[in-house]
Amino acid sequence: MKIVDDSHLTDELINKAFEGTNFGRTDFRTILAETVMKRAAGFHSGWTATTICTRLGLLCRKEKPTKLGLTFSFHHYYKPIVRQALMPKQEKAL
Repeated sequence: MKIVDDSHLTDELINKAFEGTNFGRTDFRTILAETVMKRAAGFHSGWTATTICTRLGLLCRKEKPTKLGLTFSFHHYYKPIVRQALMPKQEKAL
């Protein structure tokens, strides 16, 4: 399997893709990763987020994740800061 490089998806590029939108939050990388994962699981995601993912190449025209989309989502969720926020350390039982 060919390794896909997602380094061209910079913060500037992603922020520009979200110009003029109002999601009520500004964690755009998370929105993109959530959209890709929802579509991979067969669930619906919002029209605007799906369109942005398609334009960035994270989803194909049939709204299925591309290798780039899955790689992007994997790299996003396995960043240490995101992993810590999603899975806080459990306190040891006394």
